[in-house]
Amino acid sequence: MPRFFIESVVPPSAITLTLDGDDTHHICQVLRLKVGDEIDVSDDHHTLHRCRIERLPDRGERLFVRILDRRPSDGEPPYRITLYQGLPKGDKMSTIIRMAVELGVTRVVPVIARRSVAKPDEKKMANRLQRWRRVAEAAAKQCGRGRIPDIQDFRTVREAIDELTDQVDGLIFVPYEGEDSVSLKALLQGEDLPRHIAFFIGPEGGFAGSEIADLQAAGWRTVTLGPRILRTETAAANVLSMLSYHFELA
Repeated sequence: MPRFFIESVVPPSAITLTLDGDDTHHICQVLRLKVGDEIDVSDDHHTLHRCRIERLPDRGERLFVRILDRRPSDGEPPYRITLYQGLPKGDKMSTIIRMAVELGVTRVVPVIARRSVAKPDEKKMANRLQRWRRVAEAAAKQCGRGRIPDIQDFRTVREAIDELTDQVDGLIFVPYEGEDSVSLKALLQGEDLPRHIAFFIGPEGGFAGSEIADLQAAGWRTVTLGPRILRTETAAANVLSMLSYHFELA
C-alpha cells in the first residue's frame, strides 16, 4: 500500500486529508493511481489513515482524499534511537541512512570526527543534507514507518557530546574496537526498556583516542560488537538489528 506523510496532526473529526504538490504529483503522475484507489497517510502523531481517492485533481491542484479508517502505526519501535554517525567518504551515508531508517532509527546526526576524510564546506553540507532527507523519506515510505526520521545538521564530536549529555534520559554507548571486556549484548542484558537510546559510530579509521576519552568522561559506555572489525557502513545496521532483537522481538 503506498504510504505518505503529513507534518500536522489530523483531528479525530476529520473526514478528508489534503496532500501537498509533491505527493500529488507522485500519486497521479508516477504511481498513476485512479479514483477508488487507496493509500496510507501517517500524521505527526504516528496515526495511520487508510484513505481513498475520491477525485483526481486538475493540474496545479492538491489532492484531497477521504479517510476510511485510522489506527496507530505499528512501524515505530517502543523507544527513540539517535545515531551519531561519523561522516564517511563518498555517498556511503545514503546507504547508512537507508538501512538505519529500515531498522527503526528516529534521528541521524552526521558527525565530523578527527579522522573523517570527508569535511565538506557549508554549501556541500546543505546539498548533502537535502539528499539524505530525501533518502530517509523514501526509505520510510518503503518500509512502513509511522514517521520520517529526522536527519539533522552536522556536528563535531564535542558538539554531539554536549548536546546529548545535557539531556540524557536513556542508554548511551559507543562501539569501540579497543573495548574487549563489555559487549553490546552484555550491556543490553542489564537494561530495562529505555525511553531513548543513542550511540556513536566512527568514520573510516574509527574515533581518535582523545575522542573516546571525551565520550567516556561524559558517561558514554564503550562496547565491543564482536571479534571482527566492521566497516562504518555496516556497524550502525548491526547495532540497530541487535537493539530490535533485544527490545522488540524478545
